[in-house]
Amino acid sequence: MSITLNHTSPLQHYHLVVLLAAFLLFSSCVTAFAQGGVGSTRGLPESEGGINVIKGRIYFPVEPKEGKRVKVKLTSLDMMDQTVLTDEDGTFQFNRLPAGHFTITVDGGKEFDTAVEAVSIDREASVGGRNMNIAISLKLKGTADAFGKIPKEARELYTKGMESASKGDSKKAIEQLDSAVALYPQFPQALSELGAQYLKLGKADKAAESLGAALKITPDDANTRLSYGIALMNMKKFDEAETQFRQVLQKNSAMPTAHMYLGITLLTLSRDEKTKQYDMAKYNEAQKELEAAVASNRPEVALAHKYLGGIYAGNRDYKRGADELETYLKLSPKAPDADKIKAAISELRSKK
Repeated sequence: MSITLNHTSPLQHYHLVVLLAAFLLFSSCVTAFAQGGVGSTRGLPESEGGINVIKGRIYFPVEPKEGKRVKVKLTSLDMMDQTVLTDEDGTFQFNRLPAGHFTITVDGGKEFDTAVEAVSIDREASVGGRNMNIAISLKLKGTADAFGKIPKEARELYTKGMESASKGDSKKAIEQLDSAVALYPQFPQALSELGAQYLKLGKADKAAESLGAALKITPDDANTRLSYGIALMNMKKFDEAETQFRQVLQKNSAMPTAHMYLGITLLTLSRDEKTKQYDMAKYNEAQKELEAAVASNRPEVALAHKYLGGIYAGNRDYKRGADELETYLKLSPKAPDADKIKAAISELRSKK
């Protein structure tokens, strides 16, 4: 059912114009998802020997059949090995750590490959203690073996590309990753990262091409499919993007960024720009998806708070609207639209 919203206050104008019409490129969101924050640490043990903290979250390509509590081992030459189980959210934490070099090993069990991540806490920079936040994306069992079968030169170019990407040099990373793909066209990891780097440069069409090719090889890779959906959003192919996000959530219903992007996509699709009418079924579902995203309390879903703020404001729930927008600014203090958001918050707080 489509209806026309009758009230057209300045606040409603803000809701319609700022949040829906000005659709930004979401190139940074892939990185945000990859680096993600951590959630609760209830019941997690503490280690001893220093004032630093390493905490993180495990991301799964599909919903785990045996649950999200996996073993995480911390090793270092500076201390005894520590092992913890993640909590129900897939998060873990090691407290009271000395400065030094650490290796985190995640036991993927029967479903996923073992993952290894190196973390360094610089001695000179850790006078007041460091809080290191990391995210580890597991791969389906057998991915590591398949990687080992890729020609050595292609693997080396991929490694160089990843190093360039980690330094923020997307142009160089694209050159190296593209060379890796040229040597071995069926290289899903290189294709996926190539797509992510194109997204960072705002080249959504190139990103979609690479990510689509990666999905033909590894169709169950939820992270790649999520990035593909984001590329389609940036190309304003919202119907196709919606399909991708729904497929991601079918594989992993707990992925907060997928809920966020599905919500934003549905919100955009809910409004007919010609008739200025809303499809309220899509509009209401968009709200539910955005609420599911913010319920995760993850910093990578900051945009969900912004769009929810607009929805609540449009529904004249001014306090909740202001609260959501303030949360957005707390998570994204350097947002390009920060001044507009602050003005909107001030207006919302003046409403009764």
